[in-house]
Amino acid sequence: MVKKEVFINRTPSLFELILLLAGLGVTILGFYLIHQQYILDGAILSWNLLISVFLWLLLIIGIILVALLEDVKMELSTVIKEHVEEIRLLQDEDKLLKKIAKNSKKPRKKRK
Repeated sequence: MVKKEVFINRTPSLFELILLLAGLGVTILGFYLIHQQYILDGAILSWNLLISVFLWLLLIIGIILVALLEDVKMELSTVIKEHVEEIRLLQDEDKLLKKIAKNSKKPRKKRK
């Protein structure tokens, strides 16, 4: 029987670390630039400010989606490895059962 773990202990990949830094950079720099645009517009809501906020939020959502997809990919690779091991064990079991079935079909010698 395969032992199932609820939490998979793994270290973040290089891509995930770069994505984290890019996400933090986009969040902080975007907020700063939007704040500067707000100050330049004279503390009123303008189309440029509205477009900037909308695009900034879309960029953050895109980064979150990329992070989620990377996490799903890593979990699926773990599940696939477990399934490959289980299939190998089932094939070994099937070979043993065929061997047992073949041996049991041989006619037995009658005892006198």
